[in-house]
Amino acid sequence: MRSVVRRLYDTDAGPVAFQYPPRIELGDLAITTPFDLARTLRRKPRELAAELAPQLAAVGGVRKVEVAGGGYVTSSCIGTRSSASCTTA
Repeated sequence: MRSVVRRLYDTDAGPVAFQYPPRIELGDLAITTPFDLARTLRRKPRELAAELAPQLAAVGGVRKVEVAGGGYVTSSCIGTRSSASCTTA
């Protein structure tokens, strides 16, 4: 995530935070970085999420990446519902 943010926006992503979505069909992880970036870049979180999602889809260990809600980037990891397969990729 940090390298993608640096390449796209020439800024530091800061700490990369994630949450577990309330339902499994929403994915394994919900990355909240677009909300933090929105303050810095003065842009809408959902727009940033839409730009970040395709870049993150190319990361190994990730099966599916989507934009959800107001600006979350949700990802489904390869394997079981475990953050380890996504966060170590």
